Amino acid sequence: MAADRPTVCALLVEDSSDDADLIQESLSEAAEVHFEVHRADRLQHAQLQLAARQFDVVLLDLGLPDSSGLQTVQTVLAWDTGLPIVVLTGLAEEFIGTQAVELGAQTYLVKRMESFDVLPANILSALDRHQSQHAAAASDAGGLLARLQRVLKVS
Repeated sequence: MAADRPTVCALLVEDSSDDADLIQESLSEAAEVHFEVHRADRLQHAQLQLAARQFDVVLLDLGLPDSSGLQTVQTVLAWDTGLPIVVLTGLAEEFIGTQAVELGAQTYLVKRMESFDVLPANILSALDRHQSQHAAAASDAGGLLARLQRVLKVS
């Protein structure tokens, strides 16, 4: 039952209804968590949804009517939401997935039938990595602040 599982609120930015249905079906079968999925079919609509409600993760297709390729990732990253981005690529765009991760996406997944089976686990793994990275950054910043305070007291 969904009430017994934590909820992950995902914004699915996908213009293909068929792909969106497959993704939502895959996420509905997740045993560990309940995925609450909201869909936007354009980048502009995604920005409006991100401003209107809180999400835990963005699932981002790279081929949208109003944006394509790495520019799509760069645009979402520029919004500075602090959310992990899971890029969903077509088979012909697999090399772009690795470039998207280099830009700052948490991970990518090639859209094919066997990938949909592991999508929930990949999203949870991306959320864990994202949280760990932010915790480490906060810890590093706290450590740096403490060192600076000690230096300033000594001088």
